[in-house]
Amino acid sequence: MAALALATAAEVEAATGAEVGFAGPLGLEAAVLSDTGVSASTAYVTGANRTGHHLRGVRLGRDLPGGYAAADLVVARVGDRCGVCGDGALEAGAGWRVARGSTAAAGVRVDGEGGGSVELLCEQVALDGLEALRALASRAAAREAALALPAFAYPAAILVVALDEAGSAVARAAADVARAIAELGEPVALDDRSARAGRKLGDAELIGWPVRVLIGRRGVDRGEAEIVLAAAKDGPRAVPLAEVAAAAVAMSARVVGEEEAR
Repeated sequence: MAALALATAAEVEAATGAEVGFAGPLGLEAAVLSDTGVSASTAYVTGANRTGHHLRGVRLGRDLPGGYAAADLVVARVGDRCGVCGDGALEAGAGWRVARGSTAAAGVRVDGEGGGSVELLCEQVALDGLEALRALASRAAAREAALALPAFAYPAAILVVALDEAGSAVARAAADVARAIAELGEPVALDDRSARAGRKLGDAELIGWPVRVLIGRRGVDRGEAEIVLAAAKDGPRAVPLAEVAAAAVAMSARVVGEEEAR
């Protein structure tokens, strides 16, 4: 494996006659390797070795009989060695928090809410070993397409989402809730972008924020917000706006406690 390297765009075009993104195994005058996880009987869409064109319904077992080799190419396992230098067998380990502090030493500052500049807080996290990565991957698979990191790996376990445009009553209510959470001593992130509600909800789900406080027009009219736990399957829970900050902090503590118990 140490002799293998990613082909450059020029090398791909020279070998296939097509730009990057349109290469395929059919008619390719080169050795074809397939990971063992790729089914020989499943129909795939592949490049046609012609810029701007693809082929549908390609089956390796039918269209490349004896013309390819299957190998375990994708999954790294404990004991595998570095493919570049050949040294450093991979070992199983665990994930842990390395450091948390300000960026004052680097001179990094941003505009504060009151108009002045403030220091940024930073958090550095290290994942050492395949077991930690495998654990994260299994959690991600269990949550379909969403990322699923431990709560401490996020800049804040709680995300407040304003499901309306900046400057609206919803946005002001969301800012008030985020401020109340911060005053309780809990790190919090606020999504007050001028983006569609669906985009914000999708981003929050994809990133996998552990605790999400959703504030929309109907909720503000009723004096309520919704709290969603990423790991829960019972959907949003309605909470009075006056109580949502404390409820979110309590849920964040519960999530962290459950992760530490595991």
